[in-house]
Amino acid sequence: MDLTQGDIESVKTYLCQLKADLVFYDFTHWMPSLARRLRLKAIDFCIVSSAMIGYSVVPSRF
Repeated sequence: MDLTQGDIESVKTYLCQLKADLVFYDFTHWMPSLARRLRLKAIDFCIVSSAMIGYSVVPSRF
């Protein structure tokens, strides 16, 4: 996913022209920082169940 950052960076002007209020993203860890620079809200669209996310981030598992 890091290789797509350059492609998205090149459409900043287009995103500004859209006058978007928010951006949905899934795996791209750099999208929130890009959205912040463009003053957009970034929404993480996660298709994994909330139970799996809760299980995987429990500190006692590490």
